[in-house]
Amino acid sequence: MKHSMTSTTIAGLITLASLFTFNSWAHEGHSVPGVLPSTHGGTAIGGKEINIEYITNDKELTIYALSHDGKDLPVEKVKISGTAKAPKGKTEILLFKSNNGVFSTLVDFKKNHRVEINIATEFNQRKSEFHFQMEKQ
Repeated sequence: MKHSMTSTTIAGLITLASLFTFNSWAHEGHSVPGVLPSTHGGTAIGGKEINIEYITNDKELTIYALSHDGKDLPVEKVKISGTAKAPKGKTEILLFKSNNGVFSTLVDFKKNHRVEINIATEFNQRKSEFHFQMEKQ
């Protein structure tokens, strides 16, 4: 039996291969235009006034407050608040504590696999907001 590939099939395979190649390259966060570098091994998000980098470990959420040039900001000069909301649940207020230059809190997933995290920061009387999903590990 003779098999032939159509141009549509070939184009689809090329597109699929390029998506996997780009995603694996972009995921590293090194020298990719538009991607903030991760200085603490987490995920960096750009904000209006400051950036944050977050790391999740089971139920713990750790946040580093960063300047736009990637330097750690002193936690005593940053105010932080946040909420967690499961897809079909209530919004829960996150209580952050600061220790060793980072903010941390515990997230209650209840029976959910992921929650939507909303973070508000204030630095030098200027505010930034951040949104991301946290998944149970």
